[in-house]
Amino acid sequence: MLQSHSHIDITLGDIKLVVIEDEEKLLSNIVEYLNLAGYNVVGFSDPLEGLEYLEKQRVDVIISDVKMPSISGFELISDIRRGKINKDAVFIFLTAKVERDDLRTGMNLQADDYITKPFVMQDLVNAINTRLKLKSDRAENANTKPTLVKQYMFDMLDKLTKTEVKVVYLVSMGKSNDQIAERLSVSPKTVDNHRTNISAKLSISGRNKLLQVCIENKLHIKEYIQEKMRDMPHFF
Repeated sequence: MLQSHSHIDITLGDIKLVVIEDEEKLLSNIVEYLNLAGYNVVGFSDPLEGLEYLEKQRVDVIISDVKMPSISGFELISDIRRGKINKDAVFIFLTAKVERDDLRTGMNLQADDYITKPFVMQDLVNAINTRLKLKSDRAENANTKPTLVKQYMFDMLDKLTKTEVKVVYLVSMGKSNDQIAERLSVSPKTVDNHRTNISAKLSISGRNKLLQVCIENKLHIKEYIQEKMRDMPHFF
C-alpha cells in the first residue's frame, strides 16, 4: 500500500495520468491500482497543488473529485480548459452521486466522463481506455475524414421527428426538461417522453448518455437544423 501524502509520483507506462482526490486513502488506492495497470501516475490530495502541476506538465488523462475543500472539480476543469498545456486532456470526474445539473455543468465544461463512488477500480480503467480511444478516433477523423462525424450525426438526426430534433438541440445547449417544455409549449412529461424516444431511435442507453452525446455534437446539431430545417431560422 502506498503511503498517503499530498503528492504521489509513480512513473510507469506511456500514458500520463493525474489523479486529484482529497480523500487520501481513496487516492492511494487509485494510484496503486493504476500503477499496477501500467500507467504513469501522479496523485494529489491537494487540488491546488494538482492545478499547479497541470499548469506546467502535459498529461493524457486527468481524474478529479468534484467536491473538494479548496477548489471544486468544476473550477479545476474550467482553469485547465482555458489553459494551453492540458486543454485537450481527457477529464474524468469522480463523484458521490451524479445530479443532472452537475452532469450538465460538467459536460458544458467539456468533461469526458463521470464515475460514481463507490466504484470498481476496473470500471475506472475501462473508462480511461474508452475515452483515450475515442479521443484518438476523433483526432484521426479530424485529420483524415473531416466530414465523417458530421455525416454520421446527420444520419442519426434524420431518424427523428422535427420536434425531437428541437429537443436534441435544446438538450445540447444544456437546457433542463422544464426549460425545454417552456420553449416548446409542452409539459415536462412530454419532454421526458421525447427524450426516451430519441434515445431508443439513436440506440443510446441512459439519460446521461443522451445529454453527453448532444453536448459533444452541438455544433453538428445546429448545422443540421440550419441546412435541413430551414423553416426554423427563428428557433435560434
